[in-house]
Parts: sequence; C-alpha cells; structure tokens
Amino acid sequence: MNIPTTNDRRIHNTPCVVYLLFNARSLLNKLPELYHVLYGPNVINCLCVTESWLHDGITDGLLDPKLRYNIIRNDRHGAKGGGVCVFVQKKFTVHIVQPRCMPEGVELF
Repeated sequence: MNIPTTNDRRIHNTPCVVYLLFNARSLLNKLPELYHVLYGPNVINCLCVTESWLHDGITDGLLDPKLRYNIIRNDRHGAKGGGVCVFVQKKFTVHIVQPRCMPEGVELF
C-alpha cells in the first residue's frame, strides 16, 4: 500500500495544509532553527509555538524577516516564560476570534 506523504502536498487528490506544533522554551535563542523551519526545504503552512517567551521588545519582523507569514501572538506579560505564537502563510486568510467567556483557570498564553 502506498501511503501519501505531506511532501506530495495532496492526499486523495486533495491539497494538504502542512502544520507543525512545538514547545520552544524561548524562540529568541532559537532564531536560526525557526528560520530553517519557516524558510527551509519543507514548507510549513502553519507553525504553532507554545512557550514562545516573547515580549514587546521582540518584533514580528525579527521573527519573520522575509515577511512570508501572518503572526498571531499572545505574549505573557509580567512574568518570564509562557506565551503562544502562530505563524500562518500569507496566502491564507486569518480571522482572529475572541472567546466570549473563558472557564475559570483557563488562560490563552
């Protein structure tokens, strides 16, 4: 049986979206690895990062110097660590949806 791979970009003749999720424990000290993931030979359409450890001093331009991705971030303020970040290729339309209510104890960063 021949199983299609994401490199084919099609499964059962349907286009695929390639995404990756990882826990960074700080993107700032992993910029070369981030650039390899974003711009390397295996194109990622959507990259989701937990524990991004980003803050206001780190610009989107530093994270994506080639400006190929929409970047959605929720940085943690007032404490080290935490934060989430999503890179979505600009060929996709992104809609930010704010939850109307959050269960107690749940945080989105």
